[in-house]
Amino acid sequence: MLGLRSSDEVRLGDRFMRVDDPVSVWTVRRLVDLPRLPLHAQLECSGPFHRRVLVSSVVLHDRRIYRSVNKADLQPKPSARSMAAELARPRGWRSLFGW
Repeated sequence: MLGLRSSDEVRLGDRFMRVDDPVSVWTVRRLVDLPRLPLHAQLECSGPFHRRVLVSSVVLHDRRIYRSVNKADLQPKPSARSMAAELARPRGWRSLFGW
């Protein structure tokens, strides 16, 4: 498949972001196997504008255009203030019930 390694496979549910638009996250919703062409993926970006595009897997793995996104990258990072507040909370059985 045009020199792609097996580790470069695209799977349903994989997430990518465009290098020139790091805010939008694109999710692989469908895989399209066309004769004599590399694997293609239908990407969907849900946000204020619902968009879909069909992209070659070769383009998805070109780090100048797309970057793979892990779930950990999508989680908001806790602020120093929220971490300090969490550490200051009393521990014990009462904290289990929010008292």
